[in-house]
Amino acid sequence: MLDIGFEQVLGDYQVPIGTASFTKFWTLHQARDGGWKGVLANKASLTVMGDSAPVFERVFAGGFQSIRGFQFRGVGPFNTGPQGLAAYHTGGTFAFLNTLEYQLPLVANERIGVVAFVDHGTVSNRVSLDDYRVAVGVGLRLKIPGMGPLPIALDFGFPVRQAPTDIKQVFSFYVGWIGGQ
Repeated sequence: MLDIGFEQVLGDYQVPIGTASFTKFWTLHQARDGGWKGVLANKASLTVMGDSAPVFERVFAGGFQSIRGFQFRGVGPFNTGPQGLAAYHTGGTFAFLNTLEYQLPLVANERIGVVAFVDHGTVSNRVSLDDYRVAVGVGLRLKIPGMGPLPIALDFGFPVRQAPTDIKQVFSFYVGWIGGQ
């Protein structure tokens, strides 16, 4: 699936924002009865916005559905701040984020599954792949009948390539709809 969008923010700030995302799933293994599917997912997203974007419109990375192995909003441009003030992430005007993930059920009813993933990408203030990050990991997916289609995701991500200012977070937890699964 390919989704392309453009939005123009108006008001105190005037910022053009362009986005594109691509998602593709392949069934690599399936039981004869149609269940027990091993699925490979490829997800990619690109965001480009104007330089005048305020911090609340900028893009960040890290955490679930981004680059696991890093803290939520723990990847991106960094401001060291004036002397005596805390340093912080400022977000970027360009993001290129990708995930390659393989999910395999562990039980016949597919309520428990495992995933292996590679998350990679960058967030910058210019169109650039200079500070490219890569994380690999494994996870567990639990589908609890009383919660309907909302699975619980428990992931362990390990940064392989990172910037000195990135904030690592090995474990991430997510409850909610996980696209295509």
